[in-house]
Amino acid sequence: MSSEHKRESIEGNIELKAVKVDELKPLIEVDEIARKAWEYEVQDFMDAMQGSIELYGAYPAPIHISSDGYVIDGIARVEAARRLGIKELPAIVHRIKCSEDKEKCFLLRVFLNSVSSHIGRVDVSEARHAIERYALEYIGALDEKSKKRLSSAVSRCRTGMAYAGVMCAVDEELLRSFLNYMVKKTGLPPSVIIVLIPDSVFRNF
Repeated sequence: MSSEHKRESIEGNIELKAVKVDELKPLIEVDEIARKAWEYEVQDFMDAMQGSIELYGAYPAPIHISSDGYVIDGIARVEAARRLGIKELPAIVHRIKCSEDKEKCFLLRVFLNSVSSHIGRVDVSEARHAIERYALEYIGALDEKSKKRLSSAVSRCRTGMAYAGVMCAVDEELLRSFLNYMVKKTGLPPSVIIVLIPDSVFRNF
């Protein structure tokens, strides 16, 4: 694939532009359990925004939103901007609509936050539903022996990650095939998929 084709493909799927803060909508609402941590996060961003505006004349870190205005990543920054009276923020606009495909928006949110190791409780719950569905689709096509082999491989991988803190070596063809399928379906890194696969998927094997 040429660099020119890559550039066209990216430009067709995401766009960087300034968006009006008052027109943005939250993908999830902050519940009372997370409210205190949320307030600290908003205050941190308020401080960061004020500092960056003084230094650079603007707040340079873009939020991620859907094409129909839902904030996929960066809702605390949006709230901080509202409180500071900032009218616009830079945003990466993804060519998906959360009002039509909320599952895909949560998967993208988990992917974005996995890079920063900041995955929320609601994000995990929503992503697990999708991961469970795709995992069961894959497993449903396997014979009983292969199901048990895959269950054992995933379990060993999880154990290794828990104790060593790194992704296991995917040297078994069946596990590699499963993870490749899951990555294509969810867009999430293999390490996140391994962690978030619900135990119920392999409970009967």
